[in-house]
Amino acid sequence: MANQGQGQRAMLEYGGSTSERKQFMVNNEFMSDVVFVVGQQKERIYAHKLFLITASEYFYAMFNGNFKESTAEAIVVEDVEPKIFLEILRFVYCGKVDLTFDNIHEIYIHSRKYMLMELLSMASNFLEKSIESENVLKIFTQNRFYGFQFVDEKCLRLIRNNPLLYFNHEDFGLIDYESLRLIFESKRINCTDDQLMGALDVWEKSHKDKDNIDKLKAIIKNYKRRYDCDKLRLFGPSSCSEPNDFGFSITSDTIVHMFGIGVFIKSVAKVISIEIGCDLFEYENENFLTVDVANLFFEEIVLRPHDRYKISLNITPTSEPFTIQNPKIHHDRIKMSISNVLCPSITSHRMDSQNLIKMLSVVEQSPFTLDPPNGLRYDTPFAKRQESLINNQFQSDVTFLVGEKRTPIYSHKLLLIVASEYFNAMFNGNFRESQSAEIEVSDVEPEIFLEILRFIYCGKVRLTIENVLEIYVHAQKYMLNELRRRTIRFLEKHIDSDNVLKIFAQNRLYEFSFINDKCLTLIRKNPLTYFHHEDFYALDRKSLEIIFSSKKINCTDEQLFQALRDWKKSNESEYVNDLQAAISAKRSYNCSKLRFFGNMSMAGHTELKFSIDYTHSLAFFGIGVFIKSTDSVVSIEVEISENLEILGRHRFDYENRDHSAVNVANLFFEELTLKPDEWYTIAIKFSPTQGDCFTITNPQICHDKLRLYFDNNYSTIRSVVSHFYCDEVKK
Repeated sequence: MANQGQGQRAMLEYGGSTSERKQFMVNNEFMSDVVFVVGQQKERIYAHKLFLITASEYFYAMFNGNFKESTAEAIVVEDVEPKIFLEILRFVYCGKVDLTFDNIHEIYIHSRKYMLMELLSMASNFLEKSIESENVLKIFTQNRFYGFQFVDEKCLRLIRNNPLLYFNHEDFGLIDYESLRLIFESKRINCTDDQLMGALDVWEKSHKDKDNIDKLKAIIKNYKRRYDCDKLRLFGPSSCSEPNDFGFSITSDTIVHMFGIGVFIKSVAKVISIEIGCDLFEYENENFLTVDVANLFFEEIVLRPHDRYKISLNITPTSEPFTIQNPKIHHDRIKMSISNVLCPSITSHRMDSQNLIKMLSVVEQSPFTLDPPNGLRYDTPFAKRQESLINNQFQSDVTFLVGEKRTPIYSHKLLLIVASEYFNAMFNGNFRESQSAEIEVSDVEPEIFLEILRFIYCGKVRLTIENVLEIYVHAQKYMLNELRRRTIRFLEKHIDSDNVLKIFAQNRLYEFSFINDKCLTLIRKNPLTYFHHEDFYALDRKSLEIIFSSKKINCTDEQLFQALRDWKKSNESEYVNDLQAAISAKRSYNCSKLRFFGNMSMAGHTELKFSIDYTHSLAFFGIGVFIKSTDSVVSIEVEISENLEILGRHRFDYENRDHSAVNVANLFFEELTLKPDEWYTIAIKFSPTQGDCFTITNPQICHDKLRLYFDNNYSTIRSVVSHFYCDEVKK
């Protein structure tokens, strides 16, 4: 229950959420400025005018109009029990309410009294979600008091679909005249007029008002209606043979809801009795000369695919036989073999609930909208009213002078204190701000401070790449842990290849470790992409030093030196000797090495065609290439293509320091994505030409899950590639 504060001056605890603290303020003497004396027991319940006025135009008028309550120390509320009033306060404070069938009637009454539109909507949703076959008649009848349109529509859908079930339910005799009238006025319902009359006979036993009964009979007789389902017709040549029991099954995978059947009748008898299982139908035959069809409805039966069913008929008096031979149906999805089966439409259409719930029909509207200057608009949703209090002089009890220009921003201590332990200490501690009507805040611009207030007032914040770091800083300052977590989630979601360098540089002002970690993870994985990005040349020296000092990064030292030379061109005044020393430090690559194994050989062919067999794509960062040359510098051209599309061309100059041995040149390029089951080609050219190159024959890899398949025009596959640098692309 909402009685969190127990009416005592209980101080706030800031371990939980703002919503939990708002709930804790219900019936809490802490900062209370109004007391209600509630119910016959005259229980004292503490409240806070700002919450009440924001939620309800009723309370606005009470506390700001010419009523005695506006100046009274205690307000007497005799027409509601304390537990109901506390539940309403719980909704007012934090938007939550515990609705039950026991309390919804009282909560509805007082929600209307206090003009709490959103609470009325929640009551409607509660009833709508509670509707099921066992209680639909009871809720439908109760809704005559509430008048919720959406509740009526859902109840009537169930009743019209399977009326005979509900006509036999114990609650049917308890429904009132208006509820039964709505059922009988249905334009579509799965029963006959005779069955409606039979239902009225049952209801009449509990209701003796002859005028109402006559009106209902007239509705049944005069209203033209259809069945609330589809008719699945049977086709076949006519026959005068004796009918058999009909055995059938649904051979498609569609579940069919069966409400009735049509039976051929050819008889001179005026009244025909038709028995189907335990159901007995009396059919009034008005057509003695030709074949008629008796539409017979029963309680809904669910027909499941591939089960066998049988329909046995007993018709008295014996009629002249009329059947159809080898019956067939025509339907795109239902496949079965029975005549005139009545079933619901396969596609059901449900209107958007937002178009159905029209609260104007159940709540008396105020003849005017109170809109005082710097006030609240009560023709807007509750959440909008909460947001409109931001920088609003209405009920404001503190003003912040923000930024260099000392822009005045109006605020409300109660909301600040509930949201933040920082503000609680400011206004309730031994600080000069606790006695000051104006508080100077010079370390933040007004736009950022207003976003902080937006979060405090209504849990919303407009985060962008440009403002997120500064909002994070002030969320920490004001001890707004929920806002701080939201900024972290925003950054984790929105830091990408286009903005990572900019955010990384901005973080030099703050040095938040989680931002550094996120940015460096991206940069170290694919540094060559970022070394060519326009934001790279605008990086500050400290950010560049952090990158170059990485212990793992997917590029070579020479590529780091080239990136430094490119950056120096745009930052000529910067000293870079220590950056060169950082590059020369020992490091490793920030990816996996997929080694090739095979017998060594010499070959002139240097093209490798391959495909990957794996559950994920691969992030491809580089290759290792065998070098056996007497030249001091070997130029290597690498072209990577997918089918006929070239994905990248790269040229590398490799410093060959050992002419007597086979070396491996590690060649890194911008990240490529290799997809499973696609064919890729790596073509390699050396300059000066080496003649036959050192290769390995029929290369293989050793990996528990990944497989590589190679293709070659030669009978033996030879690879000048010694390994791949790659990683799994996470889904």
